[in-house]
Amino acid sequence: MKSFVRIVAIVLAVLCGLCSISLAESPLNHIGFALLEQQYDGEHNCAISPVSLALALSMASEGAAGETKTQIDALTGITDAETASSLMVKLQDQGLKIANAVFVADGVTLQETWRSTIEEKYDGKVFPLGEQEALDVWVCEKTDHLLDKAPSVPNKNILLALMNAVAMDLQWEVPFDPIFTQDATFYAPNGDESIPFMENAYTGHMIYGEQTGTQMLYGERDGAQMLRLNYADSEMFLLLVLPEEGSMKSLLHALTEEGFGWFDCMMETDREIHLWLPKVDITAHNDLTHSLQSAGMSTAFTDVADFSGIAEEPLMISNVCQDVRIQFDEESTRATAITMLMMGGGAGPMLVSPIRMRLDRPFVALIVDEETETVCFAAVIANPLDTEE
Repeated sequence: MKSFVRIVAIVLAVLCGLCSISLAESPLNHIGFALLEQQYDGEHNCAISPVSLALALSMASEGAAGETKTQIDALTGITDAETASSLMVKLQDQGLKIANAVFVADGVTLQETWRSTIEEKYDGKVFPLGEQEALDVWVCEKTDHLLDKAPSVPNKNILLALMNAVAMDLQWEVPFDPIFTQDATFYAPNGDESIPFMENAYTGHMIYGEQTGTQMLYGERDGAQMLRLNYADSEMFLLLVLPEEGSMKSLLHALTEEGFGWFDCMMETDREIHLWLPKVDITAHNDLTHSLQSAGMSTAFTDVADFSGIAEEPLMISNVCQDVRIQFDEESTRATAITMLMMGGGAGPMLVSPIRMRLDRPFVALIVDEETETVCFAAVIANPLDTEE
């Protein structure tokens, strides 16, 4: 049996010539989980796209110098345009849609080298920073209409807005049969909710008698259950984590402290697994400005920031916001994120009893690309059908 050691990581420089970096060495592996821990308030849904955040910050880093660049690169682990470009290509090969854009205020003169890098390496487009409607139209188009507005509204002091969008719509390797979907109680922090639950039964290589081609990966630790679900025609997968009741904050802290070493206990299993997964449609808004400053990226937000490689005018980051929407249904997972960076001045023996995993209280969901070890989306589902920010 094969240990599930390298199941996932966050955006980092693993793709510069496919260099070999262990999960423990990933700087964004830490910041991704740290942001999830910080954003979760114990009551409401939260969701983060580490890959979208990293690409937006990386575009800014292309025009940064000195301590400004050092701090950004230390946070993302992406130190050059080639690494970012390679990452984008590989994720797009697995079904992730990625788009980048720069919205520039009148009178701002972009450095030609930086502009060329954004256009050629990031496939980014440059637009005038005009009416809010232009930003919202771009967001709606690049998120497959799951989000309809930009995460923030630029004020008159904003000279530049960097935008990254990621979106996916992937089918389950074995869909959930709608005939088994039934309403049941989800024990949300703010009160019980009646939610449609989808159901599947997994037995070794078989799911309701259908050959899947792979065994299930499952694990238990500290009272939590972990299960991997695959997508069809992609190396992306969904990692579900159901912590012991009342221990969500402890789980998120452990992930921040240990990274994906926490999942080393996951193994292939022939045990039968019954899964009840609620249908999900959540939206989350994140203001990441303070969190990024606290994480060590402080200089970029001050008047001593050096973004001289971007424009002739002095620039500093004003704020960083991200909106995320995630949906699960019987056929597929749809997920999207917009990051907006604004700048101004061994399995055990077979057991008779099946594993039962009923996700009827807050749980963690991670959407991962296996080859690049990139977490594209990470969420705490506190209320599966709460789309309000």
